[in-house]
Amino acid sequence: GPGGDGAAGGGRKGMFGAVSDLLNDMFSEESKHKNIEKWQQQQRQMSSMWINSILPEWDRKKAPPRQARELWRMGLPTMVRGEVWARSIGNKLSITPQLFDIMKQKARSTADTMAMKSAMEMIEADMPDIFPYLALFVPGNPFRDVLCDILEAYTAYRPDVGYRKGIGELAAMLMLHMNVHGAFVSLCNLLNSKFFLGLYKTELGKLTGYFEVYKKLFASNLPYIHKHFEKLKIKEEHYLLDWFRTIFTCAMPLHIATRIWDTFLIEKETFLFRVSLGLLQTLRKSLLKTTYEQCVVMLRKLPHDLDEVTLFLNIYQIQIPKAAIEKIALAST
Repeated sequence: GPGGDGAAGGGRKGMFGAVSDLLNDMFSEESKHKNIEKWQQQQRQMSSMWINSILPEWDRKKAPPRQARELWRMGLPTMVRGEVWARSIGNKLSITPQLFDIMKQKARSTADTMAMKSAMEMIEADMPDIFPYLALFVPGNPFRDVLCDILEAYTAYRPDVGYRKGIGELAAMLMLHMNVHGAFVSLCNLLNSKFFLGLYKTELGKLTGYFEVYKKLFASNLPYIHKHFEKLKIKEEHYLLDWFRTIFTCAMPLHIATRIWDTFLIEKETFLFRVSLGLLQTLRKSLLKTTYEQCVVMLRKLPHDLDEVTLFLNIYQIQIPKAAIEKIALAST
């Protein structure tokens, strides 16, 4: 059933149960103003709706039921999030738990080759930057070892992509919501999409295509901020690539990044363009006062008190014409 220990399991097992509790605490912390008991009751009701009606119907129809989409956009309950993400990403590559173990071994047995050695060094160097405020990936924490295993196994599985900065954040986010095999399966399948391969292999044609669409949307939706950025000579690549590559995990407070993942997995790439512009609109007052340095710093590490409600209102007010949606889809296939 949901959250079982299958390849795409939701991962309420072993040490991952602790993360579920931790996330619940964080989310209820963020919901203080909403009255915690009411929030927890809503979570219970939503979870039971997903477990008792939506997921079984998804099983029968082999696709998420239509009426679930609106509910899904409101944010998934913590209890079913891993399961819904895993189903949504899918496993077109047919990756088995055994493959993870094989690739982990392969990474170890090739540890002294130049490529694997340099990947392992990069993985180690990136660890302190991944959710630093959670202290989950500090030396001596078992989570760190598991995350390293997933990233090394991925590097052995896809030497053509290798380890790149940003993949650590994606893997960590999946790991917070799934068991280790589930996280590996989802990471491999997520990164196998044309969109992410283009971003991580830095395929110039693809990137130029995305930046062109983004620039037009930026100028038409947010002319004042766009002018300010032009004046400061802030280029899209200064911030957009990191945001896209990590689905905003590198820059956003965790509870907001998680909700962005929820919606991204239904609405796909176009949603990331919408979030980027909605985010700039939310930070408008501060951004318009910045110098070049201040602006770059603010875009790399967004304010921790970012207001979720305002952000999502702004995200959905961004206008993306049909032609732009088609262009993004075309570049992503």
